[in-house]
Formats: sequence, C-alpha cells, structure tokens
Amino acid sequence: MVTRWIEIPVGDFDRAKQFYEQVFQTKIEVLDLGDLRMGTLKDSTVAICHHPQFYFPGKEGPIVYFAAAEDMEAMQKRVVVAGGEVLIPWRVISPEQGSMALFLDSEGNRVGVRG
Repeated sequence: MVTRWIEIPVGDFDRAKQFYEQVFQTKIEVLDLGDLRMGTLKDSTVAICHHPQFYFPGKEGPIVYFAAAEDMEAMQKRVVVAGGEVLIPWRVISPEQGSMALFLDSEGNRVGVRG
C-alpha cells in the first residue's frame, strides 16, 4: 500500500509554516477552511494542519520521513535556525537502508529525513 496523504499537526500555524518553508526551501500553499488551517508543501502529499480540537503536535506517535536534501549539513543548520532541534544527526543506517536524520520541528513533532 502506498501512502497518499500525510498531515502534520501544528499548534502555531504561522510559526510552523515559516519553519517548513525555511528548512525544506519550499513554499506552502495555505487553505483557510474556517476552524481548520492547512498548508500543503509544494509538490508534496504532506500538509501542516491546525485545528484546536483535532490536531495536537507532540513527540509521540508516527514519524514522517521526508526525502533527504542534497546538502544535509546545510539542512540540519536550517532546522536549528528555524527553531527546531536536531535529535539524531545525519548518519548511515546501513548500505542497504541508506542514511537518516531525526529532528524536532518548531511545534515539537519528531520529523525524519531519509536518503
């Protein structure tokens, strides 16, 4: 089964939008649906979502893994500058599994990068 859509819960929509745009060097298209604010990452099946009753960011639960940037050192620096925290620096898992890094976003969600 192929994943079709991923929603990342956020507490402060504008802060999260700025974080993801800066870290992934992309633009986020905002959809204002009343109580629900959603921002879709350009050319992606990922959205940041804010709704006070249904979306709660946190370190527990599933981890979303994005494709790695070409320059992972630069990306890790952008994570910190944008208000996040690098939890596991870029490292090789194995020759078969590739590499990964794990960080906290501006909202306290664990987010990974695989390459």
